Amino acid sequence: ILSDCAALVRGDETVSCEELTQGKRSGRLEGMMEELFRLHDLNSNGTLEEVELVKLNEKITILHCGANADLSHARTRFSGIFRAELDADGQPVSYGRFRRYMFRMLDAVDQDEPTQAMILDQFIAEADLAIAHFHGSLKVRPGFLAALPISPMPMVLEVPRGRSASLLPFPLSQPLSLPVKGASRMASLPGSAVSLRPYLGGGRGGG
Repeated sequence: ILSDCAALVRGDETVSCEELTQGKRSGRLEGMMEELFRLHDLNSNGTLEEVELVKLNEKITILHCGANADLSHARTRFSGIFRAELDADGQPVSYGRFRRYMFRMLDAVDQDEPTQAMILDQFIAEADLAIAHFHGSLKVRPGFLAALPISPMPMVLEVPRGRSASLLPFPLSQPLSLPVKGASRMASLPGSAVSLRPYLGGGRGGG
């Protein structure tokens, strides 16, 4: 949707072609970033809402830590990140704003393009797994954050330590609960873990 450059309107915010192409990366990274945004846009309305960021990352937390995960911590953390880095009032944001934040965060971690691609692929894999595993409870309508039901884990597959870099990174002291398809994709990712915890929230919020 973003390949053909045109002025985009998101609510009261107009995102220009110049804004979208500023600091443009390789086609590979741009495509991966668009895919990551699409996965986070759970209701497919073209914007990222606070509730979408929170709900999706709550499910990723469950995949990492199991059904007894502390979801209140994840909710507080990602609500804080959204308001500190994307919109202080918690209003939906455009792809352009999401993209700027994510590339700024990636640059702070490592400016090497293959490394950034590996991290983005990890983010995409985790988001894709969460959506596949919790499809019913990730149907989002615009509105306030609500309590989430926790689906039982049907299986637990071991993923080697040091193979996961998440929007909410965890040391994998517990097995990562994944469907078979997702587990094979996650296990194929190269490299060691990249801890993003110091960068998320930019030191200004989000826990």
